[in-house]
Amino acid sequence: MGGEDAVYWKERGFTEVNEGRVRLLVPDPRLYMRPDGQPEPAWAPVFYNPVMRDNRSLTVASILAYRGWRVRAFADPLAGACPRALRVLLEAGVSSAYAADIDPLAVSVCRANKLLNGVGSELIVERNDANSFMYRLDYEGIPMDAVDLDPYGSPVYYVQAASRLLAKRGLLIMTATDLGPLEGKYPSVALRRYGAVVGKTTFSKEMAARVLVAGVARLLTPFDRSVKPLLTLYERHYLKLVLEVEHSKGAATSTAGQMGLLCVDEKGMPRGHLPLEELTRSPRKAGGEGECWRSIGPLWLGPLWDVGHVERVLEAAKREGGVPFSGKAVKKLELMAEEARVSTPYYYRMDLVHAIAGKGEMEPPQAVVERLRSMGYRASRTHFDTRGIRTDASLQELLEALS
Repeated sequence: MGGEDAVYWKERGFTEVNEGRVRLLVPDPRLYMRPDGQPEPAWAPVFYNPVMRDNRSLTVASILAYRGWRVRAFADPLAGACPRALRVLLEAGVSSAYAADIDPLAVSVCRANKLLNGVGSELIVERNDANSFMYRLDYEGIPMDAVDLDPYGSPVYYVQAASRLLAKRGLLIMTATDLGPLEGKYPSVALRRYGAVVGKTTFSKEMAARVLVAGVARLLTPFDRSVKPLLTLYERHYLKLVLEVEHSKGAATSTAGQMGLLCVDEKGMPRGHLPLEELTRSPRKAGGEGECWRSIGPLWLGPLWDVGHVERVLEAAKREGGVPFSGKAVKKLELMAEEARVSTPYYYRMDLVHAIAGKGEMEPPQAVVERLRSMGYRASRTHFDTRGIRTDASLQELLEALS
């Protein structure tokens, strides 16, 4: 029956691909090519983006790495062709998965892919709006240990429904592709969507991540749910967060205390940070580095990674027969494991720091990192920007290190 079903879809412009341990019937990308010769998944009748394989692998690896706890139930409310739900079932040892899509054709393809992989009642697929799907599962008392939100644009429209669905301590995984507002290119959109005042900075990629985490946290803390980032990834066209959500008044209060402002100078260089609770006190120098020329936020000032979680994800990626990642993705994970140990909520772009110092050619960032470490500072390169360095040294101390 599965083979007959595959023939049916292939006669209608679909093709079979392998991803991880699953086989997938997806629209043939050769039928939806842009003028530049690249496939455009948004033009296909059912959405499947092969470029996001590493993103989906990160979902699988994060579920496997989650404190060694078994994730039993998984929900994908924006399923498309169902690659995430099937991979989580077949690669992460999840007992049951629930998937939904508003498009009836996508639901039919999901069911065909179930047959193709020999999956039965452990994957339930339905046609439904994403939020309605999650609220229904919550109403029926079917808690999820992990929910993955991968919309077109911002995930904030689905966050509250997902948090209600999560068990008392679960994984909220999300992807955001609206990098323009998050990085400060469209300040009015960022203010409306995330409640943050943003602008041009030299660390815009990390600012984007911190605005997104804070926006999610503000949606959840009124309902006594906390947010703890376990992993944050910036890729060229998206941000991915893996968050632990706990149902606890005390933890929610602690989460709210991680909000604050980042201070920048007239060039957009970071000059310190200011927790929100400090706003009730007398004027002070932000971060001990100088007066705020302009403030960004409120945004997340706490850690963006849990070191142990990142290391377990990296182990799953490197293990023989483990979760498949590209070589580029493994290198990013290695860099994340390093930068997770430096708690400063921003990075310095070294080309700009060298310009301030009056230096001609920029030193290799790794050489500056090693020099800072020899001087007793914490320092690391950052996956956000190949020119960036994360360090607990101030800008003035960094300039002195260069001299």
